[in-house]
Amino acid sequence: MVANFVLLVVALASPLIVDGSEAAAMLFALPMALILAIGAAAAIRAYILARRESLPPRWTAFLPLSVFLLGIVGTLLVIYFK
Repeated sequence: MVANFVLLVVALASPLIVDGSEAAAMLFALPMALILAIGAAAAIRAYILARRESLPPRWTAFLPLSVFLLGIVGTLLVIYFK
């Protein structure tokens, strides 16, 4: 979860710092892809562990994945207010 928030800050701040549009796009896309991969892996792991114990997965299992959605909202806000 902490790694996803750090990656979110990097993804949202780096395009504002870098001047080139291609470099800014890569500095945004790579951390967002990592956020999605880490969040999906955490959610899948929590689901598998819950199924192993015959329990429903807790809603907190999807919090790392929700950081991706926060990144999308943050991106829209940066674009709108820039």
